[in-house]
Amino acid sequence: MGYYRYRRYRRYYNSKAAEHVAARKRLSSIFGGIDQDIERIFLHLPSHKLEALFVRYGKAAGSQAESYARATFHKWKSGNVMMSGVVAERLLNLVPPALDTSTRFELVKKLRTAHFKRTSHYVTASPQDWRAKLMPLINEVVADGSAFKLPPELIDRVKWLADGDSTAAQELLSAVDQEKASIRLSYLDAEFRRIEALISTIERTPEIVHRISLPQGIIAVTIALPKKSFWSTLFGL
Repeated sequence: MGYYRYRRYRRYYNSKAAEHVAARKRLSSIFGGIDQDIERIFLHLPSHKLEALFVRYGKAAGSQAESYARATFHKWKSGNVMMSGVVAERLLNLVPPALDTSTRFELVKKLRTAHFKRTSHYVTASPQDWRAKLMPLINEVVADGSAFKLPPELIDRVKWLADGDSTAAQELLSAVDQEKASIRLSYLDAEFRRIEALISTIERTPEIVHRISLPQGIIAVTIALPKKSFWSTLFGL
């Protein structure tokens, strides 16, 4: 009987361990991996900051949770015990407010990058109107990127994302996107010259495709000669 009880225990333990790993993976996916960054910061805090964080942890999660965190800290640090998603999410709220602005900015930046979806756009034009068709699309892609905000459900789960510093960080991130796009746009003249050089060969290559990569997305422009009618081809027009 003892053997079968052991087997049931092992199955239960393995099942719980699998759930534990799956829950942590889901958390990392939702938060773009910043839970791992915050865990790493937490595990290497200087002793006085660690003590202060344990106190805040106890106030937020209760004395039993604090005792468990204190007792398990070195096992987390050594890698002998994997930090659960519950503990990791608590740290998502407790650690960042104690960090400097630049570190929090990097965390928000990573989170934003994980949720920002670069878009792909395609436009077809002629050798005469490609510039007129391309520029409005470039401006639209840049504007869409600047309008991006972190999903409300993330802000609901991680309260420090809603404070003044984080709002400023989101605005700064938008400014970074704009700056990158402006730098990229400054090179458009060179790209446009390359397109014009390609167009000069279009009689030999009836269709050319040029790809423009911006921080907010990719635009592929296809420039093709209008198809000649049967009669134009017949009479060499």
